[in-house]
Amino acid sequence: METTPFTVIVWLSVLGFGMGLFQTPNNNLLMSSLPRQRLGVGSSFLSIVRSLGNSVGAALAATIVSAQLVAVTGRTSLQNLGGHLLAAVLCLVGAALSAIRVSER
Repeated sequence: METTPFTVIVWLSVLGFGMGLFQTPNNNLLMSSLPRQRLGVGSSFLSIVRSLGNSVGAALAATIVSAQLVAVTGRTSLQNLGGHLLAAVLCLVGAALSAIRVSER
């Protein structure tokens, strides 16, 4: 079964719509339940939890996709790393430039 770009767009749209429906009211409820002097702590905690959830979710998704890839093709995605090496180098260069720009401020 092949996933078409249209299918990816539809499912990412559903995901974005669902996240938009959930996150805004959830954030509002959490932040409005805090006393005014603790809003900064609450906001940073909410951000940390969201980042942790995204990291764990991305790692879990990569694990599932890799396991499926091995089950279907018998090869791991690491065996095909050579083709993506340029993308990784470009990402590292971009991160370095961003770090330099932030440190100059």
